Amino acid sequence: MSWTLVGCQDRIEPDKLQASENEVRSPTRLAEQLLEVAPPPIIQKLSRSLDIYQPQVKLISPSTDEIVEDTAVKVEFQVQDLPNFQDPELGLSSHLEVILDNRLYTRVYDWEQPLILEDYKKTGYSNNWTYLVKLMLVIATLTSPN
Repeated sequence: MSWTLVGCQDRIEPDKLQASENEVRSPTRLAEQLLEVAPPPIIQKLSRSLDIYQPQVKLISPSTDEIVEDTAVKVEFQVQDLPNFQDPELGLSSHLEVILDNRLYTRVYDWEQPLILEDYKKTGYSNNWTYLVKLMLVIATLTSPN
């Protein structure tokens, strides 16, 4: 193996090299370009009105350690202390995000109705539903639906 280095000058000037590295790598220069902005006023107002809630979500079915043999799974939630609202004008709503096998499966806007997981396939891990709730991150969130 051989290496060849070709240049137009007989040596590199260290001051010029160091200056260009500092310009590229300087976190201060990058930070000077970033600005923190406040959320829009409607979001601030909405946030203040929702700060009083402490949402809690519990998985009712399937039960802990239940083995599901079917390809359709009925999932029921018990949601406490979360107002159920949708504002189409703002594109905001309260909802549950269901994550299954590390992917967003769906968003649940009406948690009074059971969610049916269609074409459910067992995965390689044990179907411990308590763990699945943690995986699903059935957390009440306030985000813009996509």
